[in-house]
Amino acid sequence: MLSTLATLTGCLIYLQYALKEGLYTNMWNEQEILPIYWVNRFPLHFLGVSLIVWIILLIVVSIGIYIPARSISRITPVDALRDE
Repeated sequence: MLSTLATLTGCLIYLQYALKEGLYTNMWNEQEILPIYWVNRFPLHFLGVSLIVWIILLIVVSIGIYIPARSISRITPVDALRDE
């Protein structure tokens, strides 16, 4: 949930920056014939990069949760409550 919220917040901030700076427009002369790649189209590039960032965040958060949870689950309840 937190990584999704962080990704959405980052996307909104970057989208506002891109709209302000004019990154959504074609920077080259319209008369030139350029190959059409997904990186030359702002909506496709924005969605692709945002999706990749979201997946990386999910992987990092999942690993960050899994490692401590696994080490804590190896402690028996008797040992955990011994000092209580």
